[in-house]
Amino acid sequence: IPEPEVDLVDPEESCVPDPSAPEPEPEVDLVDPEESCAPCPSVPEPEVTSELSRLENYIHLNVFQLEDRLRECTLSKTPVTEVWPRVFIGNQETAWDRDKLKEMGITHILNAAAENDLLGTVNTGSRYYRGMNITYCGLPSFRHWTKISKYFLPAAKFIYKALRNPTSKVLIHCTQGLSHSATLFLAYLMICHDMMVEEAIDHAIKLRYIKPYFGHLKHLSFLSADLVLQRKLKLQGKKPDKKIVPEPEVTSELSRLENYIHLNVFQLEDRLRECTLSKTPVTEVWPRVFIGNQETAWDRDKLKEMGITHILNAAAPKKNLKFLLGMASENDLLGTVNTGSRYYRGMNITYCGLPSFRHWTKISKYFLPAAKFIYKALRNPTSKVLIHCTQGLSHSATLFLAYLMICHDMMVEEAIDHAIKLRYIKPYFGHLKHLSFLSADLVLQRKLKLQGKKTDKKMQKWQIKTKSNTDLKMVQRLKMKK
Repeated sequence: IPEPEVDLVDPEESCVPDPSAPEPEPEVDLVDPEESCAPCPSVPEPEVTSELSRLENYIHLNVFQLEDRLRECTLSKTPVTEVWPRVFIGNQETAWDRDKLKEMGITHILNAAAENDLLGTVNTGSRYYRGMNITYCGLPSFRHWTKISKYFLPAAKFIYKALRNPTSKVLIHCTQGLSHSATLFLAYLMICHDMMVEEAIDHAIKLRYIKPYFGHLKHLSFLSADLVLQRKLKLQGKKPDKKIVPEPEVTSELSRLENYIHLNVFQLEDRLRECTLSKTPVTEVWPRVFIGNQETAWDRDKLKEMGITHILNAAAPKKNLKFLLGMASENDLLGTVNTGSRYYRGMNITYCGLPSFRHWTKISKYFLPAAKFIYKALRNPTSKVLIHCTQGLSHSATLFLAYLMICHDMMVEEAIDHAIKLRYIKPYFGHLKHLSFLSADLVLQRKLKLQGKKTDKKMQKWQIKTKSNTDLKMVQRLKMKK
């Protein structure tokens, strides 16, 4: 009789041991990570003072500083690495290799990319390891990657409980062993070993090349702020009032939004001038997202070489009657890139054309459609997106910045700072004005959401609802498949 499937929706219930494994030790309640993951002997008074002073003077690093820290790693990618005594981070090939796992003596597996029938996940499960005395835990952090923080404590508990047995060895893996698995490991170090986020990163990059997503670093930063606050209160002999203190991550984000000072368009222009890069035909500005010019868009061989699967043309001609009848004049096509889905026939490229050049004074109407197109393309981990206009400087760059703001909760200046590290861009003054309006709108909506208030129905809503039929229909109207 086949073993029943394990439901991985609830991360707490998904950590199921293999039936053939020895009887596990009785579970210990680890709700309080401070008390559960480290011994708590009576601490001398001077040590309390010293630790409290360290926490009081601690300066939180922002996500860009954490990214800079990660770039200090000089190691190359490897399939699997021991990153802590008896704890390994690996890729999907390691997770599939039963012989390798036996050779390594792995007893516990934490799959950070567990989900059935979904690209970008590793569909193993406890059945796959039957007869190997392996305790398996599957966390669907890939599907819920924007809320990966909900898996921090379950992952830390699983690793902590496993390591109580001195003969246990834990493998944490996702598809590449770079982002999801690394993020959960960093959270474990922070929760169970009282490390700050930068201390956890510094430890990890000495042993393995890792590359957590920008959003993952943001959640780790929130976790760090939360843990620092909890440790300070504990050392001061205080307990946070549950009725008064909202969820720590909400507190940190709400405080950031409340204190946010909007930059004007001239300040944004000054920020753009800080870029020291030269113009280039095409640049990867985000994992699997490229900004390019019209020459790149026309070069079919180059696109094949790059592995482009989706093209967002930010300078598509308007499909009015004259265009459809083939009567468009040179003046009608001036400043546009007239490719279209037919041009890419036979290349397995999904095309989306937005006539933002024609409507450049109202480019904001294309922010959400562009963000949806990029977001949905990247859900497939093999997809690569090219965003282009004529020069790859203004229209395409503006739509990319809007994507970062809508889908990755960046402020406009954070999005600009990210982009100019990688590519020279020059959005029009009017485009910057619309991005500034978008930033103000998003800040207001996020504050209302965190405060538990409803957004005014008259207000433009920028959220992407992945399960909404309306959104799917909108994108289908905007894009044409081969």
